[in-house]
Amino acid sequence: MAETVVNLVLGKMADVVVQEALFLYGVRDKVERVQRDLKWIQSFLKDADAKRHKDERVKQWVNEVQEVGYLIEDVLDKFLVEVGGGRREGLYNKLKRIGKMPMKLISKHKVGSEIDNIQKRLSEIKENKQMYGLEGLEETSSGASVEQPMRPFSSPDIDEMEVVGFNVQRKTIVDQLIDTNITRRAVISIVGAGGSGKTTLAKEVYKSAEVKHHFDISMWLTISQEYKLIDILMKMLEKIRGVPDSERQNKGEDYFITEIYQSLRERKYMVILDDLWPSNNVWTQLQVALPNYNKGSRVLITTRFIKLAEEADIRSEPHEIKPLNKDESKQLLFKKVFPNRFSNECPNEVLPLVTQFTQKIDGWPLALVVVGGILSTKNPDYITWVDVLQKMNWRAEGRSYMDVVSTSYDDLPIALKPCFMYFGVFPEDYQINASILIQLWIAEGFILQDGTKLLEDIAESYLEELVQRCMVQVSERSCIGKIKYCHIHDLLRDLAIQKAKEDNFLTVVSKTDTNLSWSTCARRVALHGYGDKMIEHAGQKKIRSLINFEDVPNFNRFRTLGVLHMSAVSAEYLSGANCLKGLNALTALKYFKLEIPFVYDCQFPTVRIFKRSPLTYLKNLQTVHTWFCKSHGELTQSFWGNKQLRHINLSCCGGCKAIPEGPPSAADLQRLLTLEGVRARQDWVTELPNFPNIRKLKILIPEDVAGEPLMNSLSNLNHLSSLYLYMKAYKKITFPDCISAFRNHNHLYSFFLGSSRWHRKEIGDCTLFPPHLVKLKLRWFSFEEDPMPQLEKLPNLRVLKLDGNIEAANGNHMVCSRGGFGCLQRLQLEVSHLEEWKIEEGAMPMLNQLFLSCSGMQIVPDFQYLVNLQELTAYCGPRIKSWLEGEDQWKIKHIPSVQIECYM
Repeated sequence: MAETVVNLVLGKMADVVVQEALFLYGVRDKVERVQRDLKWIQSFLKDADAKRHKDERVKQWVNEVQEVGYLIEDVLDKFLVEVGGGRREGLYNKLKRIGKMPMKLISKHKVGSEIDNIQKRLSEIKENKQMYGLEGLEETSSGASVEQPMRPFSSPDIDEMEVVGFNVQRKTIVDQLIDTNITRRAVISIVGAGGSGKTTLAKEVYKSAEVKHHFDISMWLTISQEYKLIDILMKMLEKIRGVPDSERQNKGEDYFITEIYQSLRERKYMVILDDLWPSNNVWTQLQVALPNYNKGSRVLITTRFIKLAEEADIRSEPHEIKPLNKDESKQLLFKKVFPNRFSNECPNEVLPLVTQFTQKIDGWPLALVVVGGILSTKNPDYITWVDVLQKMNWRAEGRSYMDVVSTSYDDLPIALKPCFMYFGVFPEDYQINASILIQLWIAEGFILQDGTKLLEDIAESYLEELVQRCMVQVSERSCIGKIKYCHIHDLLRDLAIQKAKEDNFLTVVSKTDTNLSWSTCARRVALHGYGDKMIEHAGQKKIRSLINFEDVPNFNRFRTLGVLHMSAVSAEYLSGANCLKGLNALTALKYFKLEIPFVYDCQFPTVRIFKRSPLTYLKNLQTVHTWFCKSHGELTQSFWGNKQLRHINLSCCGGCKAIPEGPPSAADLQRLLTLEGVRARQDWVTELPNFPNIRKLKILIPEDVAGEPLMNSLSNLNHLSSLYLYMKAYKKITFPDCISAFRNHNHLYSFFLGSSRWHRKEIGDCTLFPPHLVKLKLRWFSFEEDPMPQLEKLPNLRVLKLDGNIEAANGNHMVCSRGGFGCLQRLQLEVSHLEEWKIEEGAMPMLNQLFLSCSGMQIVPDFQYLVNLQELTAYCGPRIKSWLEGEDQWKIKHIPSVQIECYM
């Protein structure tokens, strides 16, 4: 861990903002001397960190290095806050700075003295290396780059947990689920230790075509130890019929229980409850919402506790997961080590070692997968594999099963260790947004610059390597193969928290914790299920990050804070006069996220608390995710003058419906990569702000902005990968002109275009679209012709969403022709007046998800030609619904998951 701390501190010392402040106040020379000594010590730390568990002298030396590393970080952060804070313009602020000059000189002298003391301690540490007889430590490169992976990423075998050895149990469970002789609501249980494959087996059952066809509705719910019943109930109702934002507010548990019960009482349903614990009593609370009529409904639970499974249904025998046998263990290991090769291609020199690996792991799937992930990053030769095997000598030492999983952490390159430990900040079983995770890593300083590469691209490669090492699982990839959501196994999350807690890197507090001494030295604090009174116990001067806090009562007490993530914020806090008050004191803040559970309706849209947003004063801010409300001040030119900005994501307040103006044309934002939730300014028509590296842009174009000149300006943003335009300037530009402005954008893969009307209602030629377009969404459109003949020619299109209407003179029809949409995988059609949709045989051969909402449709489409369709969700009129459930049922018989709802 000391190696990680030193690496992070060296990264902070090299930061441009820090360097400028050090130079400005004449202490950079002193810091550079500290930096040189720290790099020399770093060269020995990798060997020392590995040996500290076996030698008390090494452990003491490493701890001293770590302590000094944290001390340097404290001094640098304190210096930035007290001396090197951002400057504000105006005569008043200039006079204020002059008045503070004596105080700054005192602070400068104090910081200089603290740096001198640190220099002395570093000299002592260098001498102690010889005094303690540590000359045997090996010197290694001080570079912190991640070792390049041995094999390519994005293999499906890497993303998916392997299924080996469960065929018999899978068939038995499926047979029980679809057994028509049992008409009661039966509960079937899968029981096994952590990492034994319970969830993997349950997912295989859940995905099976037999099960999908048998039930009217199926839903999967993961139950964490820190669950909230209201959240689970809301998720259930969301899966059944959707939950409007208005329904989410001021509704209690009883309301949702009643709604779920009424929605399921006439249906045959299956509910899977993954990872039940006896302490949370969730089954007792949930079963009142699940009707027990003679419909043959089923509940499948997975748990580590046999007693809980037996009590859930005394008439059903639990299915206990057993360890894999030798052959199955070998098969699973091979699949992870050689995801793109056959097992018989394994080099002969390492074949004898495979048996030794499987004997040590003793048949537990998670451990096999993790060890396979380690080996997949290394050369398949005898010496390399023996080295890994020796590090796994846990059985001979009488150590626990978790130690074999811990080997995966020890094997990580230095740069990946803090990234892995950071997964502990997320709640158990949480689906993690990969973009948010990467932005957090960057704000925390985990990602170091490597040549001209963007930090986000480097961080993405870190995440992919953690996936390849099987320490992180991919939940969903984007349409171009990038990780969109990911999650981590409970046992690996426990490992991350354990490693982080040992060295005060991170403290995670859940509602099950009773010991409050956790936070006295914590650098980062994450709360799971606790009220914000817990913040009173925190060692405020040490904390650099607050994660998942519902409220921070006094921002001034956390002036060195770098990351602030406020989640599930209450309506009372949002509406109060203290909301965001004092936020401007956090001058070191790099990441700010204010997360609300629904679209917030402002209680006082006419009252202005701030003239300018508190975000204006945060000159180190890189990433902002928040909602915009008039009452909390405007985003001024001073805010847009912050050159550190990388990601801006703003959502509109539901009450005042205010959308802030984007940056002025004079703004210099060369680091800006994401800009979402702003209005285009009039001056953008002639001159855009200087954000040449922008990748993701989501803007509203008002009526007073000339559409065509603005499109010409936007067409110069050559690095755009995702573009979202909502046009109100519909009288000043045609749809083809808007699309064709980006026809030469080779990196643009996602395009959203929305407008209620266009000057001319035509789709235009397919050659007008960006050449590598993968995702296209057209909303509120109204065309006078069928758009499909042109759209189906787009060669790379994988996702298409159409929301609008067709007003053709010869009838409201659409045709997808043979060979069209060759790559399309997901299609969403919400075309209210569509009467007929003709699907020719051979059209959309890769389509696997279809959402159809067409109230005016008169004829059932030829779904039988969509041979790879896996999911169909249809909202239609009574006639179509009755046909699909009657004479035309044969058209959808091949589709595993079908959900048909009727418009009322």
